[in-house]
Amino acid sequence: MDYYRYLGRVLLIATLLVMVFSSAYAEETATAFLDKGLAHIDANQLKEALADLNEVIKLDPSYAQAFLYRGLIHGRVTSIERGIQDLDESIRLDDKNAKAFYLRGSLHVFLNELNPAVKDFTAALDLDSGFDKAYSGRGAAYLYLYKFGSALRDLSVAIELEPDNARAYFHRGVANFHLYELEQSLADFEMAVHLDSTDSKYRFWRAKVKVLFLEGDHVKLDQVVSDLRSYIEDNPDSADGYINLAYALSVGCLLEDAAEHLRTGIALAEENNSYEVTSRDYQRLALYESGVKTICEEFSDE
Repeated sequence: MDYYRYLGRVLLIATLLVMVFSSAYAEETATAFLDKGLAHIDANQLKEALADLNEVIKLDPSYAQAFLYRGLIHGRVTSIERGIQDLDESIRLDDKNAKAFYLRGSLHVFLNELNPAVKDFTAALDLDSGFDKAYSGRGAAYLYLYKFGSALRDLSVAIELEPDNARAYFHRGVANFHLYELEQSLADFEMAVHLDSTDSKYRFWRAKVKVLFLEGDHVKLDQVVSDLRSYIEDNPDSADGYINLAYALSVGCLLEDAAEHLRTGIALAEENNSYEVTSRDYQRLALYESGVKTICEEFSDE
């Protein structure tokens, strides 16, 4: 009897040791795969990173960070919905990670689920009050909800925390535009272009505001036209781009070109409902087509 009791104890201890070492090995291996996955993300090798993160989750289904980064990859290249599912699981496993809430909020914005996005960005800020990207994300969500005052406040904080955030300047410029703070709006778009001159959207909105100041000495028509042409090259289906360019060209008395671009803009607007064409647009078209020079003023960029 003593022999069997002794053997049972030995087997129990052996089993416990195997479990402990297996668990430790699995944890160590999962961490190694996570490190590999993060390295692949840094190298923009997302397919390889996804395979690594799948291994992490297979080895340790409670690894919150693995779900976070897999959600990030799914949101970028696979499916936004799958990305949100992984981030849901990451937050369930660790509800103190501000980055997980921020990333889920960003994916909600892409799906135009703006109220859930605001809730997630707010949760991120509750966990990390200095999280500049969360202020920027919530500001953008407020902007799309037409809550321009709230957007302006959040985006101003984001810029204070991260002065090189071109997107925050751009979104604040749009908020100021809708609040009729046109001088400040123009200053924001100028800064966005200064920080990132490769984004034609920033140059388009700068030109869109400058069109309203075309009689001001500080505005150069050639820059406005250049910004709008660049935007149209990148966005050939933009009715707003063509219509704004038509008006800028008319100020320079290039009425034939203005009429051509306005016709294109109206046709695109009627085709894709991306711009509300008004009777004023048709009146402008008739005037441009008439070639009457008195409807425009020669613009000087002295």
